[in-house]
Amino acid sequence: GSVQGEATLGAVSPMPLQARLRINSERIQGWPISAGIEVSGPLTHLAATIEGSAGTLPFSAQLELVPFEDEPVKTLVARSSAVDMAAFDARLPATTLVVELRAQLRGFDSLIGEVSVNNPQPGPVDRKRLPLKALHSKFIADGNALELQDATLDLEDAGEAAGRASYRDGLLELDVDVRRLDLRSLYGSLRATRLSGNIRVEGGKERQRVAARLREANLSFEGEALIAERRVRIER
Repeated sequence: GSVQGEATLGAVSPMPLQARLRINSERIQGWPISAGIEVSGPLTHLAATIEGSAGTLPFSAQLELVPFEDEPVKTLVARSSAVDMAAFDARLPATTLVVELRAQLRGFDSLIGEVSVNNPQPGPVDRKRLPLKALHSKFIADGNALELQDATLDLEDAGEAAGRASYRDGLLELDVDVRRLDLRSLYGSLRATRLSGNIRVEGGKERQRVAARLREANLSFEGEALIAERRVRIER
């Protein structure tokens, strides 16, 4: 990789800094990073702007920096447009997601803030689409875990959902309430529904447990299933 740039620093308080940097790196295979960084302001309170790309993924960010305080990143606002999930894994739907993040850095390895995702082309999974129109959530993230709190999901024709989720050390926990859930809008070969209720999922790569309490008109369903070794076992 390479770093090129120029900087000037005032010798008299508040010691204003002006800097421009260009970073290029191919350290992550398949995801070459290229970014331009501009930093300005007094040395104790800086504003930074980043514009760049990682592979085919464009991104931008604005940071408020206080280098001499215990939490040097005061605020972070980041945005990426046209995020294609299939670029991460060919088995995932092709998307053009717009992702926006507003956060604060806690310590040196933890972020807390809000995230929003907008999908201009939602659709059922069997049409290789993502059945999500929009998501908004509070979040906490560190090097080992991600937790979503007070999440709301607009599933467009498939209904809506709200709840929480966490992922830590390879284990997922999901607890959501759904309204007007239409299975056909999620997967075209399923029957049309208008389900309401609660869905919980927990487990890791090898085993997942799903529990659901759902109702529609005068009908109701409650059950649990274990998914393991490519088999589904209904437990109640």
